[in-house]
Amino acid sequence: MESFFISKEFPNHVKYYTGEMLQHYVDVPNMGSRVSEGTKTYYRIISETKNRKNFAITYSNKNMCQNWYCYVVKQKGDLKLEAVRALALTGVLHSLLEQLEEKEVRTEEENWMLENLRLRLACDEELKEYLKANLEKFTEIVKTFSEDPNLLRVQGLEKSVERTGPQLASNKPIASTVHELHLNFVNQASKGVIELNIGGVVDNSVGFLFITDEDKVPQMSPGPYIYVEKITGSWYIYKTT
Repeated sequence: MESFFISKEFPNHVKYYTGEMLQHYVDVPNMGSRVSEGTKTYYRIISETKNRKNFAITYSNKNMCQNWYCYVVKQKGDLKLEAVRALALTGVLHSLLEQLEEKEVRTEEENWMLENLRLRLACDEELKEYLKANLEKFTEIVKTFSEDPNLLRVQGLEKSVERTGPQLASNKPIASTVHELHLNFVNQASKGVIELNIGGVVDNSVGFLFITDEDKVPQMSPGPYIYVEKITGSWYIYKTT
């Protein structure tokens, strides 16, 4: 881990590569060689089995915070780096964020978009703290979904509700709550799994999952769920690519 993500050089790196790292990234410099001075790096194990370990890595300085994820497998007793991932958000989002922050006067929709972009681009720790700080409101949302089997999806910006059957009086406040939390949408992803999506680009997305049955928690892997971590209770943070 330190040789790839922190050290400026990674001697004999081919010996520690497997899978796509061995196939496509043998000639690509390690991450540590590209880290600027003054950047702090720390990593932690997210999940572990007999033959696999999944890690999260954070780079941070006064100007930025970035999360990366790596997947290590055991082969013939040796740990080898199989793949590395990060949420692939385009520079367009960063540019839009800067433009909105610079505006002296913003519309209500622009204010909502600004806060949503800040969440999309936030570090994992910031997102976990955001959920904890607003846990009562998040719980209110999943309670409404759990009690209403006809509720399919709630859009945050538009405060719109999709359901089978007529609209209920309880639909309006939940739509307002989803909007207030600056979530892209909330839906019943599958039975017993409620997805609270913050946003992303195409299939690269970030958000929260509410799952009461641990057997239904997606496995963290090089794809599609590149990051899954429990926050508290039945709440999880996720990223896909």
